[in-house]
Amino acid sequence: MEDDAALLTGEASLGARSTLSGALQRDVARFLASPGSGELLPVMAASVRHSRPIRAILAHDDYEVCLTLDPRVQLFDCDLDLLSLEESQFKALHLQCVDDANEFDSHRRSPRAGRLAKLLWRVAMEGNRDEILPEIGGPVTYRISGGFRRDLVALPLGLERIVARLCGPPATLQELRQIVGSAPLLQRLLNALYLDSALIVTRAGPKRPRNLARLL
Repeated sequence: MEDDAALLTGEASLGARSTLSGALQRDVARFLASPGSGELLPVMAASVRHSRPIRAILAHDDYEVCLTLDPRVQLFDCDLDLLSLEESQFKALHLQCVDDANEFDSHRRSPRAGRLAKLLWRVAMEGNRDEILPEIGGPVTYRISGGFRRDLVALPLGLERIVARLCGPPATLQELRQIVGSAPLLQRLLNALYLDSALIVTRAGPKRPRNLARLL
């Protein structure tokens, strides 16, 4: 695995390059140094988590396109109309390089700019990653927050049942998998809900004995 310094200088031998610095770079280094580092979703998730704008270079067919996103103003801008791409074209997008971006100027954005939430949802549901993001994986339970707008998102029937279950008591990943047959589709949905700030994740801790006096 390449170290942080190699990633910062763009000398990583595998996958995408990065010129990010500080905490954000350390957060994405684990993805950029792996063979699957062309995935856009983990880098976008890190940008949202740190509330830092980034500039990503994506490979689309034989061209490179520039994507800028700023979670502080919830906007993105791109050389390409990402939201109008067909699903196969969207899955083919490949991350080439990522670096820091200046503060997003919402008054000078291009006609292809749009709401970041829409792009995050589509990258999660149709991008080239179907594994659950590590920050919401492990021994946890899930439920949907009260602010989720079901009427704004079109979901297949199986995922509608997942959403209905998440509106109830907290559920584990295993319990949710019993409702929908496709584990990758379920994991995409959880990623999308997380990036939409609509997922409440509770990490399970070790069980505490009921009577501590029995241990003395």
